Amino acid sequence: MNIMVGQSGGPTAVINASLAGIYRRSKEKNCKIYGALNGIEGLLQDTVVPLDISQRNVELLIKTPSAALGSCRYKLLDSSVEKFQELREAFAKYDINAFLYIGGNDSMETVDKLSRHLADTGITFIGVPKTIDNDLDVTDHCPGFGSAAKYLAENITQELGCKTRAIELNIMQRCCAHLQSEFDVREALEVGEYAVDVAMTGESGKMVAIKRISNFPYSSEFFTTPVINVAGKVKYFPKKWLTLNSVLPEAKYYFSPLIGNLPDYFRF
Repeated sequence: MNIMVGQSGGPTAVINASLAGIYRRSKEKNCKIYGALNGIEGLLQDTVVPLDISQRNVELLIKTPSAALGSCRYKLLDSSVEKFQELREAFAKYDINAFLYIGGNDSMETVDKLSRHLADTGITFIGVPKTIDNDLDVTDHCPGFGSAAKYLAENITQELGCKTRAIELNIMQRCCAHLQSEFDVREALEVGEYAVDVAMTGESGKMVAIKRISNFPYSSEFFTTPVINVAGKVKYFPKKWLTLNSVLPEAKYYFSPLIGNLPDYFRF
């Protein structure tokens, strides 16, 4: 089986961990894997490279900030008949059986359009979630969000002297590797691995999503949702969690596992 992977949109702290998970599971399944440099835009320009990464470099990739394959914000239009034909030819050139796209809202729209317009190719199109905004629908949260939330919480604590309480778990700012935690890396890796497992079944037009089982201790499981349930939609912070001056305990229970422990700071 030949798998192609691309990254799209703004980077997160763990976007490359999902890439590493895809690579690692693909190799376990004896698949050949290609990387589309700069996402769908790179595929249109035929900037595609075979991926052959040593075990040591896979470990480095997990902790590498930004998007290792490069990114783009290219929007495919349903009316772009020529572009879909170019993509059809590009996938055929590398004999691709599955295309996995790591990204946010716009990327899920791309996965949806590819799965519809190129359905006759037999290629499996899978969305792999990432966003610091946590605005993808259906999934409990996205890899990368906890990192950004922790970064803000730490800065509020350090700079303003405000108390922000949380318990064990997550990570960093948009794409800085120095704030990574084991939890966020592990979940991002597993999302990538699960995406390959789904691709092997031939399911297409799906996005990997996270279902929270419990908060304390935190546990979750993965499932797939039709990408049409996510594409073009935005999930907002629940209004029912807000009060005039604060948030309800339900919000704190939701965020705490994703933020993790915060350091103590001294202030005069």
